[in-house]
Amino acid sequence: MNSKIKKTILLVEDEVIIALKEKTDLTSYNYNVIMAHSGREAIETFNGNKNIDLILMDIDLGDELDGTIVAEEILKIKDIPIVFLSNHTEPDIVQKTEKITSYGYVVKNSGITVLDTSIKMAFKLYDAKKESQEKEALLQSIAENYPNAYVAVINTDLKASFLSGQLIKKQNSNESNVLNDIIHNISEDNKQTIKNYYMKTFNGEECSFTIDQSDQTYLFKTVPIDSGSNNINQILSVAENISQRRQTELEQNRIQDQLQQIINSSSDIIWTVDLKGNYTFNNPIIYNILGYQEEEIKNSNAFNLMHPDDISQMEKMFKDSTSEQKGWKNVSIRWKHKNGSIRTFESSASPLFDKKGTLIGFSGIDRDITDRADLEKKLEDQLALFQTVINQSPVPMVIAKPNGELIYNPACAEQLNFEHEPSLQQGMNLFTMKQSWKDYDKDGNLIPVEDLPLAQALQGKATTGLEIKVVWNNDQTERWEIVNATPIYNKEGSLIAAFVAFPDITDLKLAESEIKNQLAEKELLLKELHHRIKNNVASIESLLSIQADSMSHPEAKTAIKEATGRLQSMGILYEKLLSEPKDTNNTAKNYIESLIDSINTTFINTTDFKVIKQIDDFSLNPKKLFPLGIILNELFTNSIKYGMNKGGTTTIEISLTASNNNIT
Repeated sequence: MNSKIKKTILLVEDEVIIALKEKTDLTSYNYNVIMAHSGREAIETFNGNKNIDLILMDIDLGDELDGTIVAEEILKIKDIPIVFLSNHTEPDIVQKTEKITSYGYVVKNSGITVLDTSIKMAFKLYDAKKESQEKEALLQSIAENYPNAYVAVINTDLKASFLSGQLIKKQNSNESNVLNDIIHNISEDNKQTIKNYYMKTFNGEECSFTIDQSDQTYLFKTVPIDSGSNNINQILSVAENISQRRQTELEQNRIQDQLQQIINSSSDIIWTVDLKGNYTFNNPIIYNILGYQEEEIKNSNAFNLMHPDDISQMEKMFKDSTSEQKGWKNVSIRWKHKNGSIRTFESSASPLFDKKGTLIGFSGIDRDITDRADLEKKLEDQLALFQTVINQSPVPMVIAKPNGELIYNPACAEQLNFEHEPSLQQGMNLFTMKQSWKDYDKDGNLIPVEDLPLAQALQGKATTGLEIKVVWNNDQTERWEIVNATPIYNKEGSLIAAFVAFPDITDLKLAESEIKNQLAEKELLLKELHHRIKNNVASIESLLSIQADSMSHPEAKTAIKEATGRLQSMGILYEKLLSEPKDTNNTAKNYIESLIDSINTTFINTTDFKVIKQIDDFSLNPKKLFPLGIILNELFTNSIKYGMNKGGTTTIEISLTASNNNIT
């Protein structure tokens, strides 16, 4: 034997001479030999030497412990190959040793060659056993940690020689019931399917298949186990319960399908590109929008589809985005349509990273804004025209965008002391600018910025003819404006801006105040004049009454009283005119009754007269009411004059009615 590493053998033999002979022979075959002459010595020697590789055990050891008992005790300490060396050839003794260990049985005096061969065979069996145990331990470890599965080794008779796994534990399966039949308790069709795949695997084919049993789904994987011979005697079968995974996959597929439907039905171009700008994905809408076929877009470079004037700018942006590993948002890009026309898009993108965090490209969305861009161009042209018009206007004007950004004309800049050039100014914001003035309503209440007409117009509320007093912070000087503000809407009814005009009416307010002051003075003078007229009329009445009382001639006295009545009629009407508002009609009933009572007091000094008044309540212009009073005065005074001293009670009935614009 020429092995480089000597094996150490414990030779257990009670006969010293035989033991020495066997040791000499074994040593000549390059074995290290340790001798023990009794069972107890053998156990003690084995315990004290960890380098023993094999034991040659005699059965008859001459003491109370024979070789079989010693072998059992040693195997309790450690698994080691034991070859029995004995003169016994009886079958019962041989069978007894086989129950203890199966590494070999050699009859003494068989020769060193037979013994050496038996020892080598024992080592091979032991190494094969250890390898098998290690493989089984590894297989057991894998099986025990394999989620929702069992692992089995299947023999050619389709029985399981090994079965373990987490699934077995979870289901509290009794291994003895399923160890020999791995496809227990499933339908016959499924059982036959599994058998067919097992047979394919015994023919050298690795298989993977699924089995649906009730509401559970199992994934089977089978591989042949190499036994070192041409025939495959065992296969490895792994069955995993993938029901939950299948449900998750189905849900993921459903979500993926929905996402794909959304992407395919989107009116925006959804895309991904690599770091060179080559398309790696795009949804079908790009073919409709730009007119290209799928093969013309697939793997093409995005820069080749851009407007030539935009390429250099977009290449720089793409390079900067790649360097900074960030995307872009709402960037305007012009794309070439296949028919030669130009479409304008608004592009936004985000960086794409692989699992290691390495930038691999960009994904984004491009929205066709060609119609909006054309409209914005028209608006720009209209704005240029609008600029020309309002720049020449002396009226301050301001346009506010929804975000509060202001555009104003030079008249506004001049009125608000802004620095300006001969064009519309931008950059100031209604909600953030610092005002050097405060705004008040006509009642003196401070108006906050959010309640100003321009801010209200941004909320959709128009303002007409609102007077606002502006007070400057530095010197407290005042200025008045009349404000008109209105919201501006597009064709779709969306608010896009607000407009306000606020001419300075300070001079007008000052003139109005001056006029009011002058009018108040004139009214005061007029009241004084009216007062003097009333006093003069009253003085004349008093003089006429005194004159009438001093006269003895009846006709003269009557004439004076008639004149006094006429004067009273004029005085009453004049007083009524003063008490009524300007430019209004007077109440006929009030005037006529007051006139009758005054005449009655002047002429009637007896109870022989009874006056009945039936006068409607209606209004009449003073120009018509005064002649009516003169006529009534004449009629009433004549009735008194000619109805006196006739005996009995005289009744005078006065009726005045208005109907259908007629007075009777």
